[in-house]
Amino acid sequence: MAQKIIKYQVKKLLNDKDSQEKYLGILNIRIEENSKTSRKLFNIMLFIVCAFPLILETKISEISLGPFKLMDNSIAIGIIPTLFALTYYRYMTVWFDLNEQKELYKNLTSKYFNLGIESFLNEKLTPYAFVESIAKHHFNEKSKFLSLVVKALWIPIIFMMIIFPIGFIYYSVINLYKQFGLEDIIDWIIFLLPIFIQVLTILISIQSAKSSIEKNKYFAVVRNTTSSDGILK
Repeated sequence: MAQKIIKYQVKKLLNDKDSQEKYLGILNIRIEENSKTSRKLFNIMLFIVCAFPLILETKISEISLGPFKLMDNSIAIGIIPTLFALTYYRYMTVWFDLNEQKELYKNLTSKYFNLGIESFLNEKLTPYAFVESIAKHHFNEKSKFLSLVVKALWIPIIFMMIIFPIGFIYYSVINLYKQFGLEDIIDWIIFLLPIFIQVLTILISIQSAKSSIEKNKYFAVVRNTTSSDGILK
């Protein structure tokens, strides 16, 4: 979303208390819905990661998680990388939407309660996930030495969180190729589809990151236009 559109929507369309209150109520529901969806998608990905090597090595014939089942046959094994890639794609789209919703929520509560955007009271109103809460407390360390130590410890963790899904798709696709080969059109589809979806995930991540940078520039301008106590004008 362009900066001018954001500026218009926040400052013009949601300029009175009644509109802000209604919007915050709906936004809070949407944040909760996306949070639940994000957790479900993460659990599905974790389930697939744990189940795939066991099924591939035929140590188990079937894994069930409610209505979700993975059977030990070529068709089921073949769709696992695609299923994981689709789940990861959906997870990333929900995650980006959730981040935008939380940023908007923080700015609206600042206006509604006349609080500074980064003030203690406004921060406590903003919904954070477990990992976000940990990162927020760690990265806000005032000591430069401790801040560097914390960032040094978190860099490999963040790197693994980004690389692991891509690595799993590569691992699963290569194992399928070794086990079944590329003998017909179905094999080629099974081999290429998860790679194609992963490329789409990377592209949407880049697009969302660029959009986020533009929005952060806008919010930085907004913060610079606040009063001395940090209240959004």
